[in-house]
Amino acid sequence: MSGERRQSSLLQLEMEVMNRKNGLFLALLAVLALALVLSLGSCQQGKPTTEQISDLIFPQALSSRLELHAGELSRQVYYASDGTTKVSATIHYKGEDGKSPGKTAYVSYRTKGAGFGTISHVKIFYPQIDSGPAPIAREIELDVDGKTFLTDNQYRTDGSLSHTGRMSGGRYSSSDFQADGRSLVRYREFARDAGAWIVAEERIYFPDGRVSESTQTTPDNGLELNAYSDTPEHQLVWHAAVNQYRTNAVTDYYAADGKTVFERVTEEYSSYTVEAFQDGKLVESRLLVRGFGSRQVDSMDVSIYGADGKLKFVQSWNRKTPESDVSDDDQKVEPLDLFAFKLDMVRISNSAGETVSEISIADDGNVETISVLEVPDMHYPRVDTTFRADGTVEEVIAYNGVGNKIKDEKHDASENLRQAVDPELLKPRPFHEPTQILPRFDSRPE
Repeated sequence: MSGERRQSSLLQLEMEVMNRKNGLFLALLAVLALALVLSLGSCQQGKPTTEQISDLIFPQALSSRLELHAGELSRQVYYASDGTTKVSATIHYKGEDGKSPGKTAYVSYRTKGAGFGTISHVKIFYPQIDSGPAPIAREIELDVDGKTFLTDNQYRTDGSLSHTGRMSGGRYSSSDFQADGRSLVRYREFARDAGAWIVAEERIYFPDGRVSESTQTTPDNGLELNAYSDTPEHQLVWHAAVNQYRTNAVTDYYAADGKTVFERVTEEYSSYTVEAFQDGKLVESRLLVRGFGSRQVDSMDVSIYGADGKLKFVQSWNRKTPESDVSDDDQKVEPLDLFAFKLDMVRISNSAGETVSEISIADDGNVETISVLEVPDMHYPRVDTTFRADGTVEEVIAYNGVGNKIKDEKHDASENLRQAVDPELLKPRPFHEPTQILPRFDSRPE
């Protein structure tokens, strides 16, 4: 009987404990419900939002967030107490193999004032070597827009300085250094022109510290460029003048004495001219014309001068393959190949440089027509002599000053009537495509 009483007492005790727990739980629910009602009661009329309920149940905002971006192993972004203002970020990049750890970047954001929320400072470190500290790779300070560099210092893995950049007075200057971290390889200064960065000043150095190339802005916003030889004399190799719009450039190339010009290249938007000199006298001038919207040369006029410096004759060459049959890639990259051109016409000049006769060339390369102009540089009056493919004269036609035919003689091949043509007038002239400097001005600050 005593056993039954003991069991009954234990059961009553367990029920009492359970009732007390249930009471405490109900009391806690009541407190939470009251808090929820009071909190929502202070809000505007209407149904509570998900954010309001979430803020009540989870009142503390996250202090950091893990993000995943292409090319990165991870990116941890840290926030201020409001949970939305970015304070800093740690970015772990992938290595070259795409799997192993690469460089690590520490990013700082502006948390107040001008440029709020933009990046203000970035430090990048190389992967850690053994157990030692990770060497710094780059340190960047950015303007309030979070994009414009104010300073940029780059380092090699041994700690030597490889590059510096600095914004000052609206201009951006950059310096590249040799392995010693002190001797200059290149110095550049950029300025904004119509919203775009242009080269205002540049100096490239030989390993011994002497200037190899230099660029300087002129008062009218044009450019003067010079290149020097790596010889003890340090002679001028070439000099270029570029207009303020960067659409025209004239470059003189010098002989070993650094004074005598042997070649001049004049670049325009759709053409360029190459002039060759001997002993200071012009001996050849080649005008190369590009296709519309293309850098491919479609035609060229080759002017040959005599020892007296006077024009002797002009050859007109045209590309065999029409531009429409050439791909865009070919138009951009194709080198100048004289075999891709055919000679169409030769114009012969008198001592005054005026055209006195013209030779038209057929597609097979043979002389087709020889026209003699009775008045230099005038289309009429004239006499045209046409030839067969075997070189015999086929017809002779004379025109008066207004272009009317006044004579027409036809000749049979059996007459074997021929007219000698100096082969010097028809032969191709060796040519090397010069370096053109205008494309270099597409570069921007790095």
